[in-house]
Amino acid sequence: MGQLAKQQGQLGEQGASLIPQMGAGGGAQQQLQQLAAQQRALAQELEKLRGQGNMPGAGEMANEAEELSQRLQAGRLDRQTVERQEKLFRRMLDAGRTLQGEQEDEQKERQSTTANGDSVLLPPELRARLQDEDGRLQVPSWEDLQRLSPAERRIVVDYFRRLAAPGAP
Repeated sequence: MGQLAKQQGQLGEQGASLIPQMGAGGGAQQQLQQLAAQQRALAQELEKLRGQGNMPGAGEMANEAEELSQRLQAGRLDRQTVERQEKLFRRMLDAGRTLQGEQEDEQKERQSTTANGDSVLLPPELRARLQDEDGRLQVPSWEDLQRLSPAERRIVVDYFRRLAAPGAP
């Protein structure tokens, strides 16, 4: 289904690129006929999937693709047709995701563990800069604080003092 969705996306892009060329001559009409044939082939592939019964909604998507091919064959390429192609593309992508389904969780029941003091992994250089000898957080240096506005400095200093206070979480 992913491959078919990719093809539909390409058909939509081709259709959108042909809109400005419509009415310019026979070259655009020939490309439009090729686009209609490709859309019809895609509709037939979707119809095969419907016949296999593996994909719910394949019949509706096949009907939509067939209607789009008929519009293109008749030379009626407009913004609405391109929007319908894009909508069909999104439906096909969604159907492909549905077919993949939910992946089974190998471990049926998840387990959690409570964090402990050594579960925070900081690089040694950063740990040395942030903690004092007792393992408590240090207030930033004056050089660090000078780069901040006075209001920001007060907030940072207050924050680090509360973190470094005994009994802080």
